[in-house]
Amino acid sequence: MSKLKVWIDCKTTGLDPSVDQIHQISAYLPEGNKMFDVFIRYDHNLIGEDFPFTIPTIDDRFDPVTAFRHFKEFLRQIKHEYSPDEPLQFSGKNVSFDLGFLNEHIMWKRIKEEFFHYAPFDLDSVLTYLRDIGFFDKDQSLKLENIVKIFPDIAEKHIAHDGLSDAIVSVKLYQRVKDLADDVLPLEEHKLYYDDES
Repeated sequence: MSKLKVWIDCKTTGLDPSVDQIHQISAYLPEGNKMFDVFIRYDHNLIGEDFPFTIPTIDDRFDPVTAFRHFKEFLRQIKHEYSPDEPLQFSGKNVSFDLGFLNEHIMWKRIKEEFFHYAPFDLDSVLTYLRDIGFFDKDQSLKLENIVKIFPDIAEKHIAHDGLSDAIVSVKLYQRVKDLADDVLPLEEHKLYYDDES
């Protein structure tokens, strides 16, 4: 059964979920070209000097509870329209990183229980496999801004460090490499489980 993949990307103030915070949650559903993008207010004292993102004005950001409520409503709408009888599949370029931060929020547990019952789909697992079998150079960086340079038509539309752009470009990259990966290993065999799943 083909799972409905919702491509999600989180931008954060750093790399450590125990001290850093999510500042942007973005999601993209290719079916219907459905997009979600929200910025979250956070403690500016936690931002390091190398923070690369543009910070929206305070009026364009939400407190975390409101942001997650908007996110939940977006998921509810697309599930009702596109997958009323089946859970959605959390998908992304680097799922383990995003889940590390999302799992710090109590509202995420409720969202996960309602919408995401399948093991998530991690595009990095496919890219790593393709690099391991020699499709990419063994020294090829798998960072999104680097890997898309192999596909210039994708790279020219990419806005680095923007969550929604990263989610959309991840879909395009997935579509480009899907047939390559399918030749050697079905994509559904790439499994990355939630931390609290057995």
